[in-house]
Amino acid sequence: MRAFQTVVVATDFSETAEEALNVAVEIVRGTSGRLELVNVVPDPVHQPWMLEAPGIDFLAMQHLWLDAATRETEALVKRRQLDPSTVRTHVLTGRPDAEIVRFAQERGADLIVMGTRGYGGVKRLLLGSVADHVLRQATCPVLVVPAAAQQDDATHAARRREAVTPPAS
Repeated sequence: MRAFQTVVVATDFSETAEEALNVAVEIVRGTSGRLELVNVVPDPVHQPWMLEAPGIDFLAMQHLWLDAATRETEALVKRRQLDPSTVRTHVLTGRPDAEIVRFAQERGADLIVMGTRGYGGVKRLLLGSVADHVLRQATCPVLVVPAAAQQDDATHAARRREAVTPPAS
């Protein structure tokens, strides 16, 4: 199997997204692969709460959101000291799941890496899951890094012990 050459990493700047970035960096380490770091800014015109908002300059709002996301993405690369020759940053506008999938297809991505917040039950039903939508729509493999991956090693070790320890008789 060949190494992943183009890895799209979706970020919303959360801790889980940081963990997904860690995983993606490890995947391309020592290869000629590159990371395409993507953040998707919602289109303010298509937000449900914007249906009846007279007097709001949607274009100005969108520019503010895009500028903030661009600065945050660039700061992330700088803070993580990622090699600019192997990481490109992109800020897109639209529905996150659709834009991530579209971008990955356009770039001929070999892999999409993203975090998930781990919503459950009603919250997931009401809000949906970007990761679930990307998993269903993507034409390349998708690696989803769960929120639980952020827990410390001691917690993981304790869970492993619990899983393999037979119950007391």
